[in-house]
Amino acid sequence: MRYHSELRRSDEEIRGEVERALIRDGRLRIADLARVDCESGVVLLHGVVRFLAEKDAAEAIARQTPGVVGVINRMTIATDGAVDDNGLRDQALAALARASDPIGRLGVQLSGGSATLVGRVRDAAEIEHAISIVAEVPGIVEVISKIVVAPDVGEQARDDDASLLGALAKALDDAGLLVHDHQFSVEDGVATLRGRLESRADIPRATIVAQNVPGIRRVRNFLRSSATARRQGGS
Repeated sequence: MRYHSELRRSDEEIRGEVERALIRDGRLRIADLARVDCESGVVLLHGVVRFLAEKDAAEAIARQTPGVVGVINRMTIATDGAVDDNGLRDQALAALARASDPIGRLGVQLSGGSATLVGRVRDAAEIEHAISIVAEVPGIVEVISKIVVAPDVGEQARDDDASLLGALAKALDDAGLLVHDHQFSVEDGVATLRGRLESRADIPRATIVAQNVPGIRRVRNFLRSSATARRQGGS
């Protein structure tokens, strides 16, 4: 990676120029939040932002500033603690769904605020677009792409759903979740689970297992425990 180099510029001059560049950039709200330090041409960014996209933009602006030889980005993503990984996943999926296919069909896996994107798109530009969409979800601290480029992705959609259905059934079986009278389906990457499990505690487990199947974007869980089904059947 190349950086601008002007060795005669003092650290104070570089720090001031980075701060002014952040202020000039109309996309960012980080100018009042970030603290900028500079030592031997290496810029250190501190502060709290709402979106990963703002953190990345601040770093890009600093790297483009003449005299900067490196950037250490210590900015953090603000969260109020109210949204867990499941909530962040729903928000990321909703944001992707507003885009046109195939981006709208991508799946998201969340762990500790880190989002992993899975699925297929037509080209690298669509991967970058998907990453930028998820990076703007408040609370997302990192976006990892495991998206595959497949130019004929639109033609493969139905086959993908069939493959996902098989992968879903296998994942549940491998997890030791025996679903009686099961009726599973996958449509546009959305999995629907119906049937009976012996233990009520296994119902949320089934959701987690299904969410971790690469390509599954969302899970609709209508599973019931056998005890609940018996009570309802006898009423």
